[in-house]
Amino acid sequence: MSSLLIQFMDSPQESATTPITTATTFRRDLRNWIARRQEDHPWMVTIIETDKQRLPSIANLWSDGNTVEIINGQFSTRLDVDSSLMTCWLADNADASVRIIVEDRREAQRFSPNVAPEAIALEAVTYADIEQPRTDNSDLVLSFHADSLSADDITDAVTRLKPTSVLVSRPNVDVAHRLAHVGFAFAGRPWGEAGESATYVASSSMTASDRRRAFTVKSGQAVESLRSYIPAPDERRAAARKLRHRVSRAALQDVLDPSFGVPQDPPSLRDVRAFIDAVPGSADVTWDIEIDDRAEVDQRVHDCFDNFGVWPISFSMHRSNILEPSESHDRSDLVSPIVPGYPYSFTNFAEYLETYARSHFAITHRKAGWDCFRHLEIMASGSAPLMLDASDIPEFSMVHYPKHAFRQILTHAHTGGVPSMRTHEDLSAFMTEHLTTQAMIHYLLQCTQITDVSRVLFVDQQHPDAVDYLSTLTLMGLKEHFGQQCSPLFPAPWIYRDYDGDVSHLYGRGFGTTRLLDPDLRADNELSGSAAELRYQDFDTLIIGSISRNTELAEQLARYFAPDRTIWIHGEDTPPLPEDMHTYRQAGAHLFVRSIDV
Repeated sequence: MSSLLIQFMDSPQESATTPITTATTFRRDLRNWIARRQEDHPWMVTIIETDKQRLPSIANLWSDGNTVEIINGQFSTRLDVDSSLMTCWLADNADASVRIIVEDRREAQRFSPNVAPEAIALEAVTYADIEQPRTDNSDLVLSFHADSLSADDITDAVTRLKPTSVLVSRPNVDVAHRLAHVGFAFAGRPWGEAGESATYVASSSMTASDRRRAFTVKSGQAVESLRSYIPAPDERRAAARKLRHRVSRAALQDVLDPSFGVPQDPPSLRDVRAFIDAVPGSADVTWDIEIDDRAEVDQRVHDCFDNFGVWPISFSMHRSNILEPSESHDRSDLVSPIVPGYPYSFTNFAEYLETYARSHFAITHRKAGWDCFRHLEIMASGSAPLMLDASDIPEFSMVHYPKHAFRQILTHAHTGGVPSMRTHEDLSAFMTEHLTTQAMIHYLLQCTQITDVSRVLFVDQQHPDAVDYLSTLTLMGLKEHFGQQCSPLFPAPWIYRDYDGDVSHLYGRGFGTTRLLDPDLRADNELSGSAAELRYQDFDTLIIGSISRNTELAEQLARYFAPDRTIWIHGEDTPPLPEDMHTYRQAGAHLFVRSIDV
């Protein structure tokens, strides 16, 4: 009895970041599966691979006696007889360690938006190229990665080739339904953890062992399904916090997160891709929107303070990074190829913003928290933020953003057309008024009514080794406003234009936070950063850039500064827990919070 095997193309997402000298898990897992089933005769194996440079690693993987044919090309069910060339796109970005070949040029750009994809011609691999002579008792196994072919193509291949079994990596519900429709039943998994792979066997060929394996896996799935009703550890901790809060009858004002610490997941990459594909265009139709005005922003701010006794605060951007919006005819892309979730890499911030600037829209969404620096980067570039979850932003998060405008952009984008030049200009003007580092400091001082400031002491012991967006941007705004009269206890030398050190190790490669300020704004005591040189009585105002990361130090410094001259900033992605809020309130300092999820 002979055994034939056809392994189709790899997942573009998986192969994109796997070195060409290394076999991907899709290739390696199948080879290991064959090794475990090796009988007294070798297998006849056909492998389809789009990337010619990956062929040596695949050949090395199968260099132990099996008869292997490796075909360099793109499988297609559309061409049935004659082989012909297909146009594909190669994105090879050494900076991001990404190499990918796909049929969709836009998908290639998303993996490497700063390196133009190269059009390449690949042989179309048809059924005529992979059909092998079979004896009556020969087994044919097909191996698919569910991300490499559509469910329709998989169904077509299975119907045409009539295998005895099908192995699917990363199976999804659609593939399972299609295979069931053409007479294939689930028969366990060939490798990996639950959900990583699945075996499907022609119903007419199911054996007792196949049924046992299927029963074992389905039993395990049933147990996992039951376990899913048991709260996860973070949910149990949140429930305990909620109970303690109710029993103690603590202030409702302390609850800035109704979930009591259960993290929220951002949209999946699959959802993001589907969303982009649903944006119709075209650039021939433009529309205007109404931008939130100052009165709306002020109302949000004071409603938050009236309800919770804390001031909301947001990320900001240095004014020098805000570009003039491009004219519509200068925008080459409907939606920016920079898409969250793809492994791209830029080494130059100006190039990064210019890539956004060439697009009418740019995708963004909630990350670990609602307020995300990517929102600002898109607005600074002059593109329109297309925020998938704009309608779900909590009332008191992102209060300084044009949230009403974001929702309008989302609605209009679904119906077609692109923002008008007026819309882009109004978004840019809103950002300049509300979301620059200088504007945020003006807001901070206005809320606290601290107007007679002489010398400011800024404290964040994360500096100079790390960037914390809210803390670092606040320091930059303070330096712009007070100059040398603002003294950081822990200096951040890389915020000045004359810094010549490496910033690539800093968070976000230092984009938007490094080499921006005039060196003349530097205070003398920043040169050494020694706390011993500071006399606290020389300062009349204290600002803690990150209270959650400097709690002990903030409590020590409270001896030297009156509460009404002290500002604490909570800049974490998630809101402070009720017990932390209670502690912060007892200190009496002015409290600014970035994440408020009520």
